[in-house]
Amino acid sequence: MFWKIAETLDLSQILSEIEPQCPYGRNFKKHVLNSRPGTIHSLRQEYLLLDRFIDKFKKSRQVLTEILEILAHIPEIRLSPDPETVYQSHELFEIKLFLYYYRKLKTLLMSRKISPALPLIPLESLFHLLDPEGQNLPYFALSPAYSKGLASYQSKLKLHISRLMQSEQVALAQAQSALGIPTLKKEFTLSKLQAELHDKILSSKYFILKDTRSIHSAFQLRETPALLKEKQRINALRIRLQGEEDKVLKALSASVFANLTRLKQAISSISRLDWDLARCAFAIKYECISPLLHSKDQIFIQQAKNLSFLNHKVQNFQALDFELTHRINLLTGPNMGGKTTALKTLGQFCFLAGYAIPLPCQVAILPVFDFVWYNQLLPEQEDLSSFGSECVGLNHVLNQKGKGLILLDEFGKSTNPTEGEALTRPT
Repeated sequence: MFWKIAETLDLSQILSEIEPQCPYGRNFKKHVLNSRPGTIHSLRQEYLLLDRFIDKFKKSRQVLTEILEILAHIPEIRLSPDPETVYQSHELFEIKLFLYYYRKLKTLLMSRKISPALPLIPLESLFHLLDPEGQNLPYFALSPAYSKGLASYQSKLKLHISRLMQSEQVALAQAQSALGIPTLKKEFTLSKLQAELHDKILSSKYFILKDTRSIHSAFQLRETPALLKEKQRINALRIRLQGEEDKVLKALSASVFANLTRLKQAISSISRLDWDLARCAFAIKYECISPLLHSKDQIFIQQAKNLSFLNHKVQNFQALDFELTHRINLLTGPNMGGKTTALKTLGQFCFLAGYAIPLPCQVAILPVFDFVWYNQLLPEQEDLSSFGSECVGLNHVLNQKGKGLILLDEFGKSTNPTEGEALTRPT
């Protein structure tokens, strides 16, 4: 239902201008906009917080830009509720990346004395666990600092790989010298049309035929007993190293699980902050204000701007004033006079206010509506006429619970004038 309302009231483009930076903020935005509007009390609290943000960042827009840039780097991480889960290195990298920018964000907010709606709790111990060498970089690897066994196996493996490469270079140099071909490599492809050279290499003891096709052959440096032995040592070391890495990964995963609740709290804080700052940036960009919310059936708005005209690149358009003091209000005017635009603008403002989104106007005093309904919302039903669909839709919304704003744009225009006129008369 939300996206139908957004489409018919031209809200989609306006809402697209409210851009959270990280995946958590974008998910939070979707969750909020698909939920029921807030209560008058909760909305007032949100607007108060946004007003503080707006006042602060109007004076220091560079700080807002810095915060948004940090948020844009925060990745979405996979967290498992299963204590037996073992995270792999790439997953721990994502978690460390999250923590790196989370700490950076927390430090910046503290230095600028900015208090988010949900505080950013400390996660220093987990970050330092994933940064054993204290490099303070957005990078993760299984460091030798994690265990003596890991350090030993990594060192030995590096040594034997170096020895293997040296031995291969020696064997290759011998082959080049013996065959008189200094350009030979460890692996190469040779055309069979070079028959003499092809046979010479094939019959030598230095290379083996790796693959053969109709017009060429692929050769590879023959492994000497010394090379084979070195490779066996390397394979054995890799198996032992993998076992040691598994132990370290298991221990690190247990620490992540121990911090699971705190990580979820951090994600909640970031989600809300990203949404708040997106609304704040929107308010500053389009000179929006926070409305005064009350419980009366009255709406008073001055100099309202319909931001859905942004795509049309309209340079000068008429701002709108509303003063509605009755529960039922009638808007009249000539064709092409802007009645539909006025209705949509009113619907936009009442919808946006229900989610504590600042309004592009100079003054706004209005109630909180549980729903907004526009009679262009419902498509025609297959077994009903256009007018029948309108009547069914209106009957449905009149029976809907809660305080609603019902916008009727030329209701009954699809039936004959006599019946349409009768609809406007009191019974």
